[in-house]
Parts: sequence; C-alpha cells; structure tokens
Amino acid sequence: MIYDFFTERYRVLSGCQAAYAIVMAQKRPMTHIDNLSVSNDLDFDRQSERYIKNSWHKLPKRIEKAKTEYYKELKDKIKVARELAYGEREPTRAERANPPMTEVELRNQRLKKELKWKEDLEGWEILRRDVVWDDRFEGALEVFVAPTETHHQI
Repeated sequence: MIYDFFTERYRVLSGCQAAYAIVMAQKRPMTHIDNLSVSNDLDFDRQSERYIKNSWHKLPKRIEKAKTEYYKELKDKIKVARELAYGEREPTRAERANPPMTEVELRNQRLKKELKWKEDLEGWEILRRDVVWDDRFEGALEVFVAPTETHHQI
C-alpha cells in the first residue's frame, strides 16, 4: 500500500494537470464531426465502453421478464400471508419452521425490487448505444484544454 502511494505519481500529475486546466479556465467549444473515421470530442474515453458486457443491452427485456415472474409468484405469497394473518388456516410444519413473509414485508420487498429495476433502467438509458448528437448541444458544451504558458513580468 505504501509502495503504491509513492509509485502513483503519474496519476497525481494527471490530476494536477486537469485541476490546472480548470483553474485557468481555458476552454474551446465541443466539436462534433459526422465522419466516423475522424476522431472528435465524442470519442472521449470510448475505449472504456468495451468493458460493458453485451448482455447489458438486453437489460430491459430481462427486467420485464423478472417482473412478470415476480408478480406471478407474489399472488400466491400474498394469499398465504393473508390466510395466516386472518387465522383462516393453521401454518404447516414447514411454515412454522420457516415462516412466510407478512404482507408488510412483501410490500417492502416489492418496493425495493421496483426501485432497483427503475434505477437499472435509468442506468441503461445512460449507457445505451443508440444515443446520438443533438444539434442543440452546439455551442452549449465546452472542453477544457491545457493552458498555454504565458509568463508575466511583475
């Protein structure tokens, strides 16, 4: 750990250069070129996209399938929870050893699952591949550049 601290100078240098560019506030407009053979600002950090698994792009279908299976099973779980809560039947030996979830617990579980599915879909919306450049971004986005060195005499 200590060795890593002293050998990570290149990261410190990179961070310092980025901070210096922000402090000096030298910017240029973001460029967008429709030609795919020419590198532009939209290609920034594109190499990291190769780490996204192909299964990620099937996420909405997987979530929909999980939802249908979950809600199909939920009906039976709610029925059992209500029967036990209202005293309509006695719990079985297996239910005594491992009690089923109550309605409140089922409601909390459903809320957590829905929230997770919603967050996953929001993340998928950000990382999906079919996002394209919108002309309204022209002039609104800027890129920080390395400041030019100018020395002033005092």
